[in-house]
Amino acid sequence: MKKILFIVLGLVILILSFLTYNGLFREIHVVEKEVPGYSLMSLDFKGPYHQIGETFERLKSTCEQHNIKQDFIGIYFDNPDEVAEEDLRSKACAIVNSGDSAKLAALGCSAYQLPAGSALTVDWHYTNGIEMLIGIFKSYATLGEYSATLNCRDQVGHVYERYVQDGVEFVFLKDKKE
Repeated sequence: MKKILFIVLGLVILILSFLTYNGLFREIHVVEKEVPGYSLMSLDFKGPYHQIGETFERLKSTCEQHNIKQDFIGIYFDNPDEVAEEDLRSKACAIVNSGDSAKLAALGCSAYQLPAGSALTVDWHYTNGIEMLIGIFKSYATLGEYSATLNCRDQVGHVYERYVQDGVEFVFLKDKKE
């Protein structure tokens, strides 16, 4: 019995250590700042947000085939607490210049203008998928709480992720007009 207890305790310590190493207890810092607007080319996706990866892979592949710089943004339009998973709307987007816009439009992408404005942001750096998943859950929970504390959740029109070299910037853009 003691042997099983030590094994279970060892596993719990190992799992907790692994999750701690991957950011489970990392502090989240929300920054209020002005973010730039972006000219984007996008592919629409409807369904569970965690399944948008295939749409991003299609966009990435298209960009690679046509030598288009790969700076990506994921835009998430619906609150998953209020909208059924199968009805969630999102966009996989590439930040582009006008020349690349024409190339991507010819390949089935749609233009989308993400406005500049005041935003709540969280920067999360990661090195693996587990660390990224922890960042997603922690960052959105913290941004939700922070926006509720500031009583500005009604002002958030665009929720997006801007992917950078070794991380992601989570953004709650306060661009919703009353």
